Parts: sequence; structure tokens; C-alpha cells
Amino acid sequence: MDVVSGKRDLVQLLQIELPPFRPVVLSLEIDPHCPGRFLLEGGLGVQSYEPRAAQELQAIPEFRHLTVPQMQELKEFYKEVDKLIDRAADQGLDVKPPEAIAALGAAQSRSEAYIDLALLLRMGTKTRKQSRNPEYLKFILENADEIREDKPDLVESKEIRMLLHEIREEQLAAVP
Repeated sequence: MDVVSGKRDLVQLLQIELPPFRPVVLSLEIDPHCPGRFLLEGGLGVQSYEPRAAQELQAIPEFRHLTVPQMQELKEFYKEVDKLIDRAADQGLDVKPPEAIAALGAAQSRSEAYIDLALLLRMGTKTRKQSRNPEYLKFILENADEIREDKPDLVESKEIRMLLHEIREEQLAAVP
């Protein structure tokens, strides 16, 4: 941050010319420590770039018949379920995921349909596997290396690794 004297011509100061394609955004503020001076902040403007694969993946629904925001809400619910199970374990109780989903869903006044959906799509169920959006898995398969750079936990999760392995096996079996 450059400190610029208030006596300089501010109009001239703001008319900085740079080479093409390098827009500069300037912000001018009064220096709170010295009222007759100004603070000049400058930086590059908005730059366009191709979105990374992990960013593109966020726009693809993970499961058929669910939107991305619906799935995000369900994932948050699952995190709360995990916390409930952990708290129960701390108290010496053995609470299974289906019990925790039902109890938490009821405590939060969730609809029966929501609780049923949460039970059907919980980790390790056959329904979860069958409900996966094939476009989501295909995108992960095609962009696994780049996604791994930004979200290694996603590509390295046991569930995704097994699904990708099955897809690769099916692809290899289809090749004559």
C-alpha cells in the first residue's frame, strides 16, 4: 500500500496507463493515521480463466433426481448425524446410522420423505450406489488427476474409488 500525499493531483494519480490487458483497480482512502494523506491500493482487475475440474464438478448433481443444493443440505444433515453418533459413543451408547438419522430427523421436524431419502442415500446402501448420477462419475473418471489436486479426499474416498473401479472394469469388458 503506497501512502500518497494529499497535495498531489488526484486526477493525475488515477490516470495510470498500463500495457493492454492489464486493467488496474485503484482504491483511494483517507489515511486514518494522518488526515491530510491518502492510501492508494492497486491491483489487477478481474481475470478470466477456465474453471478447474473440481469447480465444474460442484455444478453436477451427485445423485439423480436431486439438485446440487438439495445434496449439499443432505450432506450437512449427514455431518450432524455423525456428530450425534460420536456424542452417543462418548456416553457409551452404540447408535447405528439409521437410528441416528431417524432420531435427528424427527428432532429437526424433518418430513418422513426427507428421513426416508436420508436413509436410502446413506453411505454403504445399495440405493446410494444405484442413485449415483452417471455424469458425475464419468466426469470424475475423466478428470480424476486434476480433481485429485484440489480435492484429494473426494477421489481417494473408498466409495468413489470402488465406483470408479467398477466403471473402468465395465469399460474394459465392453472392449472386444
